[in-house]
Amino acid sequence: MKKLTLSIGLVAAILSAKAQDTTQVVITEEKVHYYQDKNIKPTKSYLHHDKIVFYVKENELLRLHLWSKKLRTRKVTTIYQDNERTINILDSKDNVYFSPLGPFKVIIGKSKFIQKL
Repeated sequence: MKKLTLSIGLVAAILSAKAQDTTQVVITEEKVHYYQDKNIKPTKSYLHHDKIVFYVKENELLRLHLWSKKLRTRKVTTIYQDNERTINILDSKDNVYFSPLGPFKVIIGKSKFIQKL
């Protein structure tokens, strides 16, 4: 259901947008990599140990690639300008997620093993 919501948001953003930039973020177990457009090499990389916080600018689209060697989940909190919060628990075994257009703040929690019922 959460993936469907993100997909609908992506389609709505594409249909209503004139031009937008795409923020591409790849999060592995130990590192965060930022990419510009279709570059092969990351523009910025750093190690992380706990939460990851970043901002998506106005008219930007977020392409979030969560990558773990094992089946894990991550808590992703999105905070919009009107202080509305959405909290999603996303699979992080090589999954890609798209967001609606910004501006908003994203907080990504540490990778956890959670059994699905």
